[in-house]
Amino acid sequence: MDYQLFVSVIFFVAAVLLLLMGTVVLRDNPRRRLNRITSTMLIFAALGPLFASLADFFGSDVAQAERSSAVTGLFYLWEFFFPQLILFSMVFPVERPFLRRYPKAKYLIFIPHVFHVALATLFYEPSRIISILTVENPPEALKWFFDHVDVGMKLLATLLGALVRAHLEMFAVVNFVYVVIASILLYKGYKTVTNERLRTQTFMVIWGLIISVGLYIVAFILPELGVFQTSDEVRLSLILIGLLIGVGSIVFAIVRYQFLDIRLLVRQSLVYTITSGILVGVYMLTISQLGKLTRSIFGRDSTIIDVAFVIAALIFFQPIMNAMDNLIKRFFIHDRADFRNLAEQFSRQIATVFDLDEVKANVSRILREQMLVESVTFCIRDMGTNRYRASIEPTGLREESRFERSDFLLQELDQHLKPVPFDDLISEEIAKSDCAMYLRDQRCQIVVPLHDDQSNLGFVGLSSKISGYSYNFEDMTTLNILGNQLVTAVTNAKLYQESLEKQRLEKELAMARQIQNDLLPKSLPRHRGLEFAAFTEPARFVGGDYFDFLTPDQKKIGMIVADASGKGMPAALLIAQLQATLRSEVRFQKPISEMIESANYLITTSTSNEKFVTLFYGELDSETLNFTYCNAGHNYPFVVRRDGLIEYFQTGGLIMGAFGTAKYEHDQFQLQPGDLLFFYTDGLNEAHNSKDEEYGDKRLVEFVKENRHLPAQDLTEAVVSEVRSFAGLEKDAEDDMTIVILKIDDSFCRLY
Repeated sequence: MDYQLFVSVIFFVAAVLLLLMGTVVLRDNPRRRLNRITSTMLIFAALGPLFASLADFFGSDVAQAERSSAVTGLFYLWEFFFPQLILFSMVFPVERPFLRRYPKAKYLIFIPHVFHVALATLFYEPSRIISILTVENPPEALKWFFDHVDVGMKLLATLLGALVRAHLEMFAVVNFVYVVIASILLYKGYKTVTNERLRTQTFMVIWGLIISVGLYIVAFILPELGVFQTSDEVRLSLILIGLLIGVGSIVFAIVRYQFLDIRLLVRQSLVYTITSGILVGVYMLTISQLGKLTRSIFGRDSTIIDVAFVIAALIFFQPIMNAMDNLIKRFFIHDRADFRNLAEQFSRQIATVFDLDEVKANVSRILREQMLVESVTFCIRDMGTNRYRASIEPTGLREESRFERSDFLLQELDQHLKPVPFDDLISEEIAKSDCAMYLRDQRCQIVVPLHDDQSNLGFVGLSSKISGYSYNFEDMTTLNILGNQLVTAVTNAKLYQESLEKQRLEKELAMARQIQNDLLPKSLPRHRGLEFAAFTEPARFVGGDYFDFLTPDQKKIGMIVADASGKGMPAALLIAQLQATLRSEVRFQKPISEMIESANYLITTSTSNEKFVTLFYGELDSETLNFTYCNAGHNYPFVVRRDGLIEYFQTGGLIMGAFGTAKYEHDQFQLQPGDLLFFYTDGLNEAHNSKDEEYGDKRLVEFVKENRHLPAQDLTEAVVSEVRSFAGLEKDAEDDMTIVILKIDDSFCRLY
């Protein structure tokens, strides 16, 4: 094959690819300015190799056509590529502020080339213009005049022709300057790009264009300027390499890195067209070479072999085409920005991350890096307050905002299950809502609702894309998938946070229980002839029951049993306050009734009315066995006499903490050797079994009476076991249980 013809074929293929890409870019999004500028640039770039290849294909016909001024002007149209390249460098990868400030100034860069094409079209052949203006067979009277005019016009035509040729040769300087300016602008724009994927796109396109145009300068412009001379073969080779690099870089950027955010369907169509063209070319070349081979072997054409090859080609064409298509898609189409890969990336995040802030950061990073979103707004419902908290990623762009559930925009999102353009949500009423104004400030374009099976968890708001890219069908499909996965991620993160919060509370409750246990007596009083036992068990981690032993003086033993209203931490805090108050009051050695009145006043003034305490306080004289007590609303403790008689401690007053001016009384009991005092809280007598029967005071008193012969500690354990057995082992305690027992030995000797 002739080298010139080979180059012409490559020129023609490159021109067709450039025209195809220009059409693809424009059809993908004709409303976007960057697409229109890029498409026009590619079409102008295609005219040069297209006309050059046609000149070689049609030979003399085109050579004859070149002598036509109109056709000559068409040949120079491709040079509009250079001002279009500058315009492209003004909007890619970022738009220049100068262009925004003076939008009409862009037309000035086309003036030299408009003049250039007009001059080449109108004055490329001045002799034709002169022949048109020449008057044949002028009148004899005017012949002398027209002869002199004809001579002058020929001189003018000669001069004008020389000027036009000089202009056409020297205009390469203008194109060279345009290339330098465009290269500088493109490189500066590339340095400002921070997004990884956009930076890769920019690198591929910019350096592909710079290298391609640079080779054109070396092949044509510099020789035109007389810098150096080179052969036609070298010039064609440089142009060929430049075309392959320029076209290849743009095709690769579109197919592999979604240059101009070209849709997946369009990229696949482009790849399919290219692979089909390559395969058809190989198919036709193979048939041609096979024909030559059969003629050299048999000396003539072999119809049978040709038919057999055609049949074989038809059988294997589609499988080979599919294999090539899949291979190219595997290497070029399936990049990290495709929705399948985005979904896979996000799925991995869900499986490994349970911190909500980290989930938001990862989602924002994926959307900004792979979908080229400028910023992402997360508005997630706070389960505690039921309000919606909005924050922007990357963090630090704006302080967190909060919105009520009644916000009109949030209510409108209840009706949407898929991503929706922000403008489609806005009505006259919704536009005035706080959430809508917040999103408008963020230049939000897409809202992705987050719905679980029960309610609206919130939404994700996406701002505009970098470089003015718009959201297409593929993006909406991807966002719909990611939105569903994000619901799972948010739910998992919230459950994880709740579990952490539960663990934290359990840890704090365990510490509180330890603190409460530390408030209890470290040991029981020890006295000859007196046997003490005590037991307490909260229904939860901490409880509202309390017992204590105080020493008002050397011979007295103070005994306290109390029960705060409620359960858990509130009751425990009230008990802690009661303990501190009583220990402070005991130091003053006031009468018991006055001490309880003072403690009641202090508790009432520092707690709400619904918080109260039942309390029993008694003081035993360890020498005389005289027992003085006050019962502040507590269930009645009792004494079991040696002979089995039961007596109750009833004197006192109202519960503590409810009435600040309540009055209290105290009373005395004279105890005897062999007596047993039993103090308890209502967790024992109010325990219920599976039939909802209450254990009751009567049953408790009878059990203690029947087992009074047991040692104090054994009796305590027996009572607890009896109550638990009644309530059922599988059933948790309904209330805190506390027991204090004082047993007076038969051998106790009173001192008078």
